[in-house]
Amino acid sequence: MLKFLKMMLKVFTYIVIIPCAVVIFCLIISLKIQDDRLYQARWDESFRADREQFPNLEQPIFYFSRRHGGDWGVWVVVYPLNAKTKQEFLNQWQKSEAKTVEHIECIQPTVKKRWKTWHSNIHYVVSDPWFKLPRQERVRDSFIVFGSEKQIKTVEQACQEPMFKKIEKAKPYYNNYWAIAEKQKLLLSVNGFY
Repeated sequence: MLKFLKMMLKVFTYIVIIPCAVVIFCLIISLKIQDDRLYQARWDESFRADREQFPNLEQPIFYFSRRHGGDWGVWVVVYPLNAKTKQEFLNQWQKSEAKTVEHIECIQPTVKKRWKTWHSNIHYVVSDPWFKLPRQERVRDSFIVFGSEKQIKTVEQACQEPMFKKIEKAKPYYNNYWAIAEKQKLLLSVNGFY
């Protein structure tokens, strides 16, 4: 009887558990690949729109994304700010409703990070003392970095600047904007997704 149960357990393991585990693993891999493709499409669209607005832009040095809840959030492309792009930005800034703001969509210093996909990592930051719940601490102000993380310290320093010059993007890019961090010489392109 005991041999029969052991044999049935082996058969069940080989026929049910192992194939289910393989299917689940393949599904997770597929979702990670799909996630990377979605973000790459967002970056490409953002880069194209930024180039239309500022033709002298250099290549981006940093990409990050933050979810504010559910399926909505922002993705941010960070560019080095050369003299021509800065002049174009300031000309547009003066022509539009010139805004200088204290806060933009930015990052805080990382406490820990975790692998998300082949091209991205999730970075966790220190939360305010009022939000010490485990889920809140894990999610609040965390962000996802795509590609290289070499410039993360530069972007963190730029985010500490007290004021930013900001231009709202024209239609169809509602609630999106460009901002410059003058001390670190960076242009941030902020784009919402829903």
